[in-house]
Amino acid sequence: MSKLKRLCDYIIKIHFYDDTEDISFIDQLFATRILLSLFSLILIIIILFTTFTLQTHSVTIKSSSEYLFKQLSFRYSSTLSCSSSQTSIRHSQFVNQSFISSLSDVNKNKYHWKDYRIIIASHFQILALLCQIIQRIITDSLNEFYSEEILTTQVLTQDIFDAQVEQLVERLKARNTADMKYKSDTLWLNILQNGIYTGFRTNYAIFQPLETTNLYSSSIIYINSNSTFTCQKSIGCTQQAAFYDSPHFVLINSSLIISVLVSEPRANLLFRIPNMMIGYLPYTSLLQSTLGCFYN
Repeated sequence: MSKLKRLCDYIIKIHFYDDTEDISFIDQLFATRILLSLFSLILIIIILFTTFTLQTHSVTIKSSSEYLFKQLSFRYSSTLSCSSSQTSIRHSQFVNQSFISSLSDVNKNKYHWKDYRIIIASHFQILALLCQIIQRIITDSLNEFYSEEILTTQVLTQDIFDAQVEQLVERLKARNTADMKYKSDTLWLNILQNGIYTGFRTNYAIFQPLETTNLYSSSIIYINSNSTFTCQKSIGCTQQAAFYDSPHFVLINSSLIISVLVSEPRANLLFRIPNMMIGYLPYTSLLQSTLGCFYN
């Protein structure tokens, strides 16, 4: 008891002042208690703040997947950081022959008639061809531009010279654009007027009922933005590309009929491909695609 009493007396009489201070002993005790009280209050505030404040811990995942990335993005959208080992994608890899060959599938009848896997190889073949045509047009145009000369009998200021060169460049760009549009319009006109049937059955379906030897055709119907388009009236009939798991043909009432006519609900959608379209012909649907899925 004596030790406890001495400890209590020591705590009561504790102060931070020297005996030589001019301040009274009572004031020394009072000032010391105020200082200790403030120190204790600040310490309690710091403890409570660190206890109830959310703390961020950095966790590094060496091997991730697209599914895991989506989950983490949903839960930690503000703190998630994912560095990519490949900062750029070379567009040329989408138009080389090895990539296009990897997309080809000889047995296309196993897919639903609207399945994108039927025409995906054709899309990239056309894309590769368009790249070659555009490169040739640009090369020819630049060679023609480099061969042009500016003839003048007066000395030109820098501003006038720059204006004339800019006018030549704009005229070159407008001519190339007009040439491409003319070729595209000519091709579209031939397709529309000749009523070309594609082997992919993306504009017209040809079928033969089992009871007869006659062949029949029916235009394909596409749904885009809640609107229905028939390929009989427009070569711009398209809809968003997707993968399906239903077969191409079905047997109904002893007749083999294209699924677009009678069995659209049987097509089970696997997933849609954003910014890619299917439609009348691979060429027309490619022109209405933005290829945005390859930049996502």
